[in-house]
Amino acid sequence: DLPACIATLKRFLKPNGKLALFYSSKKNATDTSVDLLPENKPLGKALTKSDFSFSTIDFTSNEKNIWEQSILVANDLKEDFVKEKNLELYKGRIAEASKNMEWQKKGLMTRYFYLASPN
Repeated sequence: DLPACIATLKRFLKPNGKLALFYSSKKNATDTSVDLLPENKPLGKALTKSDFSFSTIDFTSNEKNIWEQSILVANDLKEDFVKEKNLELYKGRIAEASKNMEWQKKGLMTRYFYLASPN
């Protein structure tokens, strides 16, 4: 429940505190250009609902690098996953990263950095 999570985080902020969050999402087939604006993504809506103002930076072009690095790190740690009997976690991470890279290559992923301040 993203709106409830943001409301809870707001209660823990010190005076003049800020939230700094990254948010990645997959574009839907029915999304319009307006739907893709950061303020219309679920995080933007949750921040607005909890009376935050925010600015964003588009990190979409960096998304591919994040998932490539995720695969490299998982592969580097594969033996540790095996030793800990957590091979399913490894497989899940590889599958998630591979799917997200596929979506990113097709231009279906967005990634924004949100810097939010309570009003």
